Amino acid sequence: FHRINVYEVLKAPRPGQLITQLLDTRLVRHNASRWESFDVSPAVLRWTRERLPNYGLAVEVLHLNQTPRHQGRHVRISRSLHQEPGEDWEQLRPLLVTFGQ
Repeated sequence: FHRINVYEVLKAPRPGQLITQLLDTRLVRHNASRWESFDVSPAVLRWTRERLPNYGLAVEVLHLNQTPRHQGRHVRISRSLHQEPGEDWEQLRPLLVTFGQ
C-alpha cells in the first residue's frame, strides 16, 4: 500500500521549507491502476471566496510496509511538463477538476 497525502501550500515556498495544511489522504494499492479523487474544496473555497493567495497543492506519496519484496514498486504521478517520446501527455498529465453546487 501507499498513502497519498494532498496538502494546500499556505505560504510562498522557500528553499527547504514548505508550510502546508493536510486536505485529504488516501490509501492506495501499489498494483491498482485507476483514478483517485481527493477533496481539495477547502483550499479552493479559500482561494475563491476569501480571495486568499493560491500557492498551490503539494502531493506526498508514502510507501507503507516496504519490504525487500516490495522495493522498486511505485505509484506513478505524472509531473513532467514535457511529453516523452511515445507518450500521450493528454493521458498522463495530472488533472484537477472542481465542481460545486
